[in-house]
Amino acid sequence: MGVDAPPDVAAAPWRDAYAGPACGARVEGLAPNTAYALRARASNGAGPGEWSEQLDTATARLPPGPPCGVAVCSASCDGDVAPAAGGDAWVELSWSAPHAADDRAAAVSFEVAATPAAGNSGGAADAAVAAGATVRSTVGRGARSMRLAGLASGTMYAVRMRSVGAEGAGHGEWSDAIV
Repeated sequence: MGVDAPPDVAAAPWRDAYAGPACGARVEGLAPNTAYALRARASNGAGPGEWSEQLDTATARLPPGPPCGVAVCSASCDGDVAPAAGGDAWVELSWSAPHAADDRAAAVSFEVAATPAAGNSGGAADAAVAAGATVRSTVGRGARSMRLAGLASGTMYAVRMRSVGAEGAGHGEWSDAIV
C-alpha cells in the first residue's frame, strides 16, 4: 500500500507518506490545525494500482498549555503545624487560564494532581509516599480556584495542574509542581 499527502490541500505536488506491506499507515510529521488531502493505492508484483479518491481531512489542534500562575491560597496545614484532628487535609489552589494560541485547542476543564513529595517523614506520610497515593480532581473551564480534599494529614505534596483540550486535542502539559 502507498499513501500520498501533499504539503497542504491547495498545494502540489503529492509526496509519499508511506510505502510498505501494511494495510494501514500512520502519517506523521503533520502540522497541527492544518487541512490535508490523502490518497492510497495498492501495489503487487504487477505494479501499482490506481489511486483512491482523495480524502480531505485536518489535523487536530495542539492541547492547551498548562494553567498559568498555579498557587496555593490556603491549606489545612501550614508548614509544621498539623491540621485539626478528625478531618482530611486539604489545599486550596488558584490559577489563570492558559495563554491562547491559534494552533492550540481551548481548555474545557482542568485536572489537578497531588502526589506525596519526597522528604516526608514518619507514619502516615511514609505510607502515603510508599503507596504513591496521588489525589486527583477535575474542575470545569470557568473555574479559577478549587479546594482539593482527601490529602493525608502531615504529608507534604507536590501539586500540579494541566488543561484538558476541546476538539479531541487531549491533555496539555503539566504545570510546574508546587510543594
